[in-house]
Amino acid sequence: MIGFAEVETSMNSSDCKPQALTSAHRRTWDCKTEDGKPATVGLLRVEDGPRAGTVVWYALQPELESLDSIRPCHPQPAYISPVSRFDAGSIAVRDRLSVKQRIGSTDLSLLSFGPIGIAVAGTGYQRHAEQLVEEAVFGFSRPFSPSTSVEIAGRNLVSSSAKDIVDALIARQATLKATSDEYPFLEYQLSPPVGLEGVSEISVKAAGQLATQVIYNVADLASFMTYVELLDDKYGKSTLEAGTGQDKNCKFRLWESGKAYIVSESCSGSKFQITFFNQVATDQIAAYLAKMEEAEKDGKGKKIDLDNF
Repeated sequence: MIGFAEVETSMNSSDCKPQALTSAHRRTWDCKTEDGKPATVGLLRVEDGPRAGTVVWYALQPELESLDSIRPCHPQPAYISPVSRFDAGSIAVRDRLSVKQRIGSTDLSLLSFGPIGIAVAGTGYQRHAEQLVEEAVFGFSRPFSPSTSVEIAGRNLVSSSAKDIVDALIARQATLKATSDEYPFLEYQLSPPVGLEGVSEISVKAAGQLATQVIYNVADLASFMTYVELLDDKYGKSTLEAGTGQDKNCKFRLWESGKAYIVSESCSGSKFQITFFNQVATDQIAAYLAKMEEAEKDGKGKKIDLDNF
């Protein structure tokens, strides 16, 4: 695949307008799509570490929802191989494809979260290219091999997509009652499936494709305590903690398993809830929000390339 200088030269000769330089390892251009909508094209080069020299280029197209429009565009002998569209380590991955030709291949990924949609290509290992853009644009990093033993309807909370979890609940005779889709945040409201006696309703919340929370609303104290005992048996004895402030009438328990944690909440004898959290998703959302807050500031931080000292 072509390198940093070649892409820079090509972009500078296009109709795109270069933005002000802030680094020897980054370039950004203001462009327009074929239908005249604004888009941003960026170029990154890894400065140091084991993958120094890796080049990643990307296009910001917020309304791009998948790479399906690209799939039929490559005649033989090119071959577009199937690649997983889901990644348990990222809230941003929406689609992937790999175009294999007689000599070499081109890997593309679509990353999207909030108002930002990015088509990504890079030299070397494609998932590393994705990670570079996630850190630079979205502000979060991926955990190494995230895992947990927490399961919802037989599906692992961390390694399964939110849709897979919802489908598994429905396969166990849960009924989908309502959905709310304000991308990148989604929520599914379901009746309880077979095998969750005492649970009155389930809510599955998602960010991108990852489940962020699965909430069991429990009907009564006796059923609630049954689930507390089961969680104690599986994840270790919990400690009852009193709430403070607006939660002063509530009591909480906490269990942890890898990149997931579980919180039980009982309030004034009227609310009984057990919430399963995917920490991969919650940590990345927090990092993304911090990045967006930083981007709104005046940019007083100094721009320094690490290979200058």
